[in-house]
Amino acid sequence: MSEDVSTDFMDILNGSDLNPTHAFFIHQQLKASQARSSSGIRWHPSMIRFALSLHLASPSAYATARDSGMIKLPSQRTLFEYKHLYEANEGIYEHIVSDIAARIEKMPFAYQKYHSMSCDEMHICQNLVFRKYTGEMVGYAKLSEANADLLALQAFLNTGDSSVKPQLATKMLCFMVKGVANDVKEVVATYSVSRLTTEFLNECTWEIINKCERVGIAIIAFVADGYTVNRSFLF
Repeated sequence: MSEDVSTDFMDILNGSDLNPTHAFFIHQQLKASQARSSSGIRWHPSMIRFALSLHLASPSAYATARDSGMIKLPSQRTLFEYKHLYEANEGIYEHIVSDIAARIEKMPFAYQKYHSMSCDEMHICQNLVFRKYTGEMVGYAKLSEANADLLALQAFLNTGDSSVKPQLATKMLCFMVKGVANDVKEVVATYSVSRLTTEFLNECTWEIINKCERVGIAIIAFVADGYTVNRSFLF
């Protein structure tokens, strides 16, 4: 910046009563502006959390703010590494359940152990998710072993052919645990499905509830939309 702008900027800083948050943000901006390259910036964990919250609220707005040059923010590659700390797998997320249980143990009141569980289906794009370094597709194309066995039996009875072509999932069934009197709000399990059935929903739901209850996460309510399969499961 020019000398006049620099002088005005310093006058504003010297004449302002900055709180610790403002001072921290300005310090991070000055530190980032002095780095020789974006790869040489070591962001503070608080700045990473701030950037993640902005990116999750609106990825396009985050990209616009970063590309404008008016504010220094971590790259999306940096945020990707923090968002994908654990590899995405199908089934119950044991590490998340364990983290929630550990948080509950530190809570002072007994009623803070109570939680609600919700589930919903999300449509997914097929054949679009690949492992960056190997080129392997890592989308949710795997069915459970029980469903695969049923498909194999169905194909054998219909055609006599024991080989079955794997069926790609079209939806992702997600389960979330939310605290009734605490700030817990985490996805604890996901399952790939092509056609959701009451039997499959019943099996998955009670497996997750059993896992949560065993580690101290009390489930007192189950929330779902009015989809036919959900109504059949509930009633």
